[in-house]
Order: sequence, then structure tokens, then C-alpha cells
Amino acid sequence: MQSQTMTLATATLDAGIPDVTINRYKEEVNKSTYVGPSHSPDDRSMVQLYRTEARRNGNSRGISKVACKFTEDVSVANAAGDGNIMLPIICELSVAIPLGASASEVEVIRTRAAAFLLSSEGEKLTDLLEI
Repeated sequence: MQSQTMTLATATLDAGIPDVTINRYKEEVNKSTYVGPSHSPDDRSMVQLYRTEARRNGNSRGISKVACKFTEDVSVANAAGDGNIMLPIICELSVAIPLGASASEVEVIRTRAAAFLLSSEGEKLTDLLEI
């Protein structure tokens, strides 16, 4: 089980973004929701963790799936241009892991995903919508 409190150490990335501590808000079967210190119903700052258990399929022992969803509400200009509305920035990450994969094999894909998200190519994807 994950901790009741997690610190996301963004300061170590030298991006000028302070560390944030999130706390478990709600726990359901195969899903946990954490909220940050600025979270409110009108201004979400949350992380949701999901898992799907593996199911045997033919010769495969199955594939477990885990995911996390980061949601941060931001204020943006409305379509008419005469005011602002709150809309979410959402980042979803998921990993499908075949039963029997080693921890080091999983670490390779996690590290590559993190490297891409923090690279200039990841920036082009998220900032410029280039594919």
C-alpha cells in the first residue's frame, strides 16, 4: 500500500517548481486519491492512482496495469474573451506489466518515460503539440 503522505520532490529537477506534499484523501478498491495543499472543490490539485489486476489469457499469465492521473486546475480566458474560467491540465501515465517481468525491466521503461517527459522533445509535445 502507498503511504498516506507523499512528497513530490520537483525541486531536485531544478525546474524552479517547489516540492509538494500530497495526502491521501480517499481510498477505494484499486484506486486512491491524493490532494495537494491548494486543493479545493473549485480548484483541484490532485493525484489519482489506479491498478488493474492481471488476468490469465491463453498462454499469458496476464498483464497488470497501473496508472496515475495528475490534475491541476488553471485559470484561462473564456471563449468570449471577457473573463476567465477554470479548466484542468491533466497528465495521465500508465504502465502495463506482464506477470514475470523483472523489477529492472520495469525500471527501464519508467526511466525512459520520465526522461522523455523532461526532455526538449517532451516539451515540444506538451507545449507545441508536435508529434
